[in-house]
Amino acid sequence: MIRIQSLVRQNIIDLSPYSSARKTLNLNNIISLDANENPYGQLRKYPDTTYRKLIDSLSNYHSVSTKNLCVGNGSDEIIDLLIRVFCEPAKDRIATFEPTYGMYEVSANISNVATVKFQLNKDFQIDPNDIHTINATNDLKLIFICSPNNPTGNTISKEQISNLINTFNGIIVIDEAYIDFSSNPSLIPFTESNNNVVILRTMSKSFGLAGARIGYAIADKLIIDYVNKIKPPYSISTLNQKAAIKALNNIEAFKLNLSKILKEKKWMLTQLKEVEAIDELFISDTNFILIKAQDPKGLYRYLISKKIYVRDRTKQVSDSLRITIGTRAENKLFIKTIREYYE
Repeated sequence: MIRIQSLVRQNIIDLSPYSSARKTLNLNNIISLDANENPYGQLRKYPDTTYRKLIDSLSNYHSVSTKNLCVGNGSDEIIDLLIRVFCEPAKDRIATFEPTYGMYEVSANISNVATVKFQLNKDFQIDPNDIHTINATNDLKLIFICSPNNPTGNTISKEQISNLINTFNGIIVIDEAYIDFSSNPSLIPFTESNNNVVILRTMSKSFGLAGARIGYAIADKLIIDYVNKIKPPYSISTLNQKAAIKALNNIEAFKLNLSKILKEKKWMLTQLKEVEAIDELFISDTNFILIKAQDPKGLYRYLISKKIYVRDRTKQVSDSLRITIGTRAENKLFIKTIREYYE
């Protein structure tokens, strides 16, 4: 087991966090005159800073202890908080496996923390040889692994992740934003036997709550405690907490929408295979498809001219565009438009 406290910045250990008086109170049936709130209006009260009901719902959904859960304003907030807990500015570093989600590096840059980048191999998997380099890299505190990966869409090898966990003397963050779209299991069980593993999840993708900004982490209690220690109060609104709890209480609707998306992805793959100008369709365990296309820049501009917006990923993967799975009507229009361009 890793000695987590030895990895935490000393000023974070010494920090006296901001604390709302209500954090220690039972909020039911009290007269609260402590927070300078307006006494009138439906949303006059600040949100519950403990997020008790939301965390209870997530705890039940994942069958993990509430002590191993924290929530954030999207998983991006938790990414930022983890870097601030563990990385000393201008000294410590994080590692990523490229191409991957860009917010890891952006959050590190904001905190004046450098990013060491390792390239995924031709199959978009971790090169086993890089594991030795990682372990020999000084001042490396955090490793971010996006699995299933964005923008490539594939799941990272469980074996290579496990090898990293077993050898790296730091924190490994596995971002499972897209795991619900995959047939591969979540790596949440890794957190039970490895106190240096953090699993990031979000309700933006499979739960359809991107507008609510609900992210969360599952990890060892000590990591959760340090993240909560520096987390700003009230970062998730009352309305967004209620939306998340409502979604978690209606898993049948979640499963139905998930099945629709997977069905549409299968249809889209069938249609895209028939477009000769598409040179490659990458394996997707997500709700998007990465394609390698002829004249991707021209296609991208043409789609925009037709008011269809996809993501240009040519800087990360040559000649590639990333297409999110939409409704059947949206997908049909996309296929029709892409065929028009190549005719």
